[in-house]
Amino acid sequence: MSLESTKEKVPEQKEEIIENLFLFLKEKREREEKDIGENFPEVMKDLPKDLRNVVEQNFQRFKSYHLTAEQLLSELKHDVETMKIAYEDKRFGIPNGSYLRYEIKRGIDDLVANFTDEKINFTKIKGFGIISLDVNGLKTVNDVISHEVGNTYLSRIVEVLKGGSTTKELEARRISVFVSSNGGDEFSIILSDDVNLIESVGKSTFINNILKKYQEEVSRIDTSDLINFNRPEISEKFKDFSIPEGFKFMATISGGTACIEEVLVDDGFIPNATAGYSDNLNFIINGLFEISDQRSKKDKNKFKEKLENSTDPQEKFLAVLLKRNLETALIEEENKKLKLLVKTFEKK
Repeated sequence: MSLESTKEKVPEQKEEIIENLFLFLKEKREREEKDIGENFPEVMKDLPKDLRNVVEQNFQRFKSYHLTAEQLLSELKHDVETMKIAYEDKRFGIPNGSYLRYEIKRGIDDLVANFTDEKINFTKIKGFGIISLDVNGLKTVNDVISHEVGNTYLSRIVEVLKGGSTTKELEARRISVFVSSNGGDEFSIILSDDVNLIESVGKSTFINNILKKYQEEVSRIDTSDLINFNRPEISEKFKDFSIPEGFKFMATISGGTACIEEVLVDDGFIPNATAGYSDNLNFIINGLFEISDQRSKKDKNKFKEKLENSTDPQEKFLAVLLKRNLETALIEEENKKLKLLVKTFEKK
């Protein structure tokens, strides 16, 4: 999917496109809802739709046992909790990548469910987006210290994402923040509420400013106890490098954003009339991830280039640390020294 619009669309055109797409999705949803059968019990309402279908099968089985209402509710609660645990990244106690997709699906499903022919809540649509995050430097921590310390490094970043000042500020503004792991050193944040995430704020957009705030907050994490260059066993590994005086390893994250309006309008989502409602939702979700991932990779490359081209000794050494591994960094350092020697001899 292209990140560029074929042409600029005025707000009225965008609203018409979104309105038609949501009418299409609404019709698909209603057709699918007829096949589901009876309403889910209250205890299951917070599960994403795809997971509710799994619990629904157990619900029917429980009913055949002629349990009392109290026993049935107890069994269902246990089933729901077990389901949630299965979709949790146990390293950090947050939802994993599979649950992330379900949660995005549920968010879009709610938007479609609340759509009416007479009125569509464009504010909520403009307020639904994701931030994809990629932690920098995990391999460095794993290689230099250990994978256990690497998990500690990630845990501190997760703490900022879950309960740091940026998240608290957003929640104070009644913006819903859903933090999830997306495997390895990647994380995602779903933002949703009555706020225009793609509204221009200065030279950026509201959602990109949120990403920048998370990045700035992560950079303030104290990691001095994770990689202490005063320790002999660590300094020995970097004996061939010039470690700047007072250097401290800095936590950093790269990231990219995407909003549902961008997928539906700017990226030109084409509804598939032969596919079902769930499949069309998956196409939209894939579009959100594709756009945000592309932007995240671009942000990471920009960050690395900045460090590489920096004249600040602290940033240049951080660039060395962020190489894929120490062996590669050492080879590059030796190549630089050889090139300098060659230039010196050429001048003579």
